[in-house]
Amino acid sequence: EQASGLPHLNGLEQDPPTMQHVAFGDAVGGLNGAAALLVALRYQARSGEGQFVDVSQVEGLFPLGAHGIMAYSATQSLPSRTGNRRDGTSPHGVYQCAGADDWLVIQIFNDAQWQALRTVAAPNLDGFDDRFADPEELDRCIASWTAHQNAQELMYRLQSLRIPAAASNKASTLLNDPHLQAQNHWQWMDRALVGNQPNPSPPFRANGRAVQIRSPAPTLGQHNHEVLVGELGISQQQYEQLIERGTIGDRPRMPRK
Repeated sequence: EQASGLPHLNGLEQDPPTMQHVAFGDAVGGLNGAAALLVALRYQARSGEGQFVDVSQVEGLFPLGAHGIMAYSATQSLPSRTGNRRDGTSPHGVYQCAGADDWLVIQIFNDAQWQALRTVAAPNLDGFDDRFADPEELDRCIASWTAHQNAQELMYRLQSLRIPAAASNKASTLLNDPHLQAQNHWQWMDRALVGNQPNPSPPFRANGRAVQIRSPAPTLGQHNHEVLVGELGISQQQYEQLIERGTIGDRPRMPRK
């Protein structure tokens, strides 16, 4: 993440670069690796030759910070960290609602959305003719309005007026979200060591249906024999030798000093 430059684009202007605390490189690297594998298989099917695939997790993160790279290449100036704000939009922020930890995102991209927000939030925004003039004061006024609102109810109200808004979901609300439940997104599976737990479906549908997960995530070394002996064809004796040498196994091992 540090090598990709993303932290320099995140956080408040007066704060140091901010880490995401999410392993984006792993998820993005997996997607790019799967895509690269499909390309290599396609090449093999057409040419009969294999390929050596090298996937860079760092380079895979560049699209997430593309706006910073593009801005610097065009202006030779580093973009500043703007917190929840975004250039060209105002207001653009996350505002606390009536719940103890309930928040709502509001993004205004054009004057029609702005006028609709001024109407629904009146009189809190009556003094703001120019939505770009004082973003900090604008945020304070919106926050004083949302502080007394239910996040979900306000989200639907604003969306009905074509104002971009979304409640900031917590893990608890995601697991009980009516839309996700209607889509059968969560698939409960029994996995060794952790028991019966919800698993997210692939984020796409096949013929309008959620793709069924065939098995839970494997434990360490669970499929060693199936792959090495069953698929790659090594002998049982060779397989046992790999275990004896510690080349493969089904338990974590501490590295040798």
